[in-house]
Amino acid sequence: MTDVILDVSHIAKTFGHVQALKDITLSLRKGRVHTLLGENGAGKSTLMKILAGVYPPTQGTITLRGETITINNPQHSRQLGIAIIFQELSLSNNMTVAENIYANNEPRRFGIINDKKMLADCQNLLADLGIPLDPLEMVGNMSMAHRQLVEIAKALSYAADVVIMDEPTSSLSDNEAEILFNIIEKLKQRGCAVIYISHRMDEIMRISDDISVIRDGEYIATHEKKNSDIQHLIAQMVGREMKNIWPARLGEKPDENVPAKLEVKNLSHPSLFKEVSFAVRPGEVLGFFGLVGAGRSDVMKALFGLVSYHGTVLIDGKEVRIANPKQAIDHGIAFVTENRKEEGLVLMHDVI
Repeated sequence: MTDVILDVSHIAKTFGHVQALKDITLSLRKGRVHTLLGENGAGKSTLMKILAGVYPPTQGTITLRGETITINNPQHSRQLGIAIIFQELSLSNNMTVAENIYANNEPRRFGIINDKKMLADCQNLLADLGIPLDPLEMVGNMSMAHRQLVEIAKALSYAADVVIMDEPTSSLSDNEAEILFNIIEKLKQRGCAVIYISHRMDEIMRISDDISVIRDGEYIATHEKKNSDIQHLIAQMVGREMKNIWPARLGEKPDENVPAKLEVKNLSHPSLFKEVSFAVRPGEVLGFFGLVGAGRSDVMKALFGLVSYHGTVLIDGKEVRIANPKQAIDHGIAFVTENRKEEGLVLMHDVI
């Protein structure tokens, strides 16, 4: 078909004795969103890294605009017009939005970085994409959702007609996700082919034109979205019929006479949150929701000793003061951060 931009034919990838991909074949067409659907570990990200030049395929061919190609490295992939937005961010916190977007791709004049042109280019790019960010803001001061938008803009700053998005809405609120969906629509109108990876079935059914299922590194099938239904896609993804995917759960309301395990009264910070009060009883799950920047994460960080606070915190009815993470841990509090790369893990250490 003349509208095919990228063909992936019989791609396989092994790591030692592990077969990560087996005989994957896909065709990407102009102006269409092609979603890859599969469980964690199915091989979706491995395939994307092959297209991004991170890994070479063990076997198979890649054809771009009718020519068989070998992708040597990520820079070569970008030069070929392939842009990829990884789930893991690759931004520098001590640089501005503009500096991050054009890192290693800065406009220059007489060999010197042209800051004025870089700022103007960044303003034009963000306006074109509909991303409401300040090019001069330091990325380290931004929320995870806004950093994700910077990552998206960075990938799209290169001239690309194949755009790969790996779980791009994982840290976005509904408002930021709408910005992304509008960007995808613009890319389609410009004739770009978009590869989209997500586990969120509602957004897959909303934005996809074609859906390919991968299971355990093997290609299963490709469907047009208009001929697909969620139950059948999930059955292909897991290899069996799924019944009661969302079974009804009837839980008992916690007994209000049971003392709270954790009680918070009038928790406040001068700029992050004000007069937050709640209680959690044993066996209860308490959810917090709100827009990006509402202060949800900051309240949790305060309870773990990462953010200073005023107010009262009681554990098992006894008032405690939590000034640092060690004190929080000593009181039996654990914290799972949304920013696992920078706040949750020490990347140069092993798992143990």
